[in-house]
Amino acid sequence: MWRKMLRDSRHIRSALLALAALHIGACSLPGARAQEEGQRETAVGDAPQRACGLPADFAMPHAENPSAGQVRRRTIGGYTLALSWSPGVCARANRGDGDAPDAMQCGADAPSFGFVLHGLWPEGTAPRDWPQYCAPAPVIDRATIRRHLCMTPDPQLLQHEWERHGACMRDNAADYFDTAAALYQRVHMPDMTRLIADGGDVAGLKRAFVTANPQLPTAAIAVSASRNGWLSEVQICLDTQMQYSPCPAWKRGAPDHVAIRVEPRR
Repeated sequence: MWRKMLRDSRHIRSALLALAALHIGACSLPGARAQEEGQRETAVGDAPQRACGLPADFAMPHAENPSAGQVRRRTIGGYTLALSWSPGVCARANRGDGDAPDAMQCGADAPSFGFVLHGLWPEGTAPRDWPQYCAPAPVIDRATIRRHLCMTPDPQLLQHEWERHGACMRDNAADYFDTAAALYQRVHMPDMTRLIADGGDVAGLKRAFVTANPQLPTAAIAVSASRNGWLSEVQICLDTQMQYSPCPAWKRGAPDHVAIRVEPRR
């Protein structure tokens, strides 16, 4: 069943790429690419990094090599586009409340990121029963990593997302991340500076996303926050055709009345 789903979903990629618009969130990716083959790596690699201020070089990630017990092939019931609020990720890491801080995203010389893409995840049809590690997934090639570092400024996280989630959706990493990028780029990010200054609750944050994206239903947005109310992530729910769709009951995030605190960008 899962192999048939992989084949059937390939037609989505071309349609999604046509939807990609200029992203007004964390950073922008340049549209022009070099025409000559000898210039291709610079055009799709170094230029996007310069667009958001990342260094020209980076350490390659390592394969996670999941155990057989971690493999879980399930029917895909929809998808989640997970947008992490980067200042919150870095603040938690620096407080010791999250993973070790990544220098590319959180270091003293790192660019000032806003919403970055945590991942595009296939969901199952029941709570906590999503597919993962569906097929062998080699290390991503350097050019693909470079092309998407402004979107997800952590090579090891890109590798993790490809192995755990992407291999359940696509046959290769480039196709998976191109699909994720098209979805990420069509989301217009709200004015977080105003939200930080005014304060507010989960409902207010959802309204801000809908105002910036009139085609996005409020019911398709789930907000994740820490126990102290700090914004962690905004998750956008998609149906099996990767169109905005109401989140299932088990994925609705924090209640609308919960007050949200937002770490400011540097």
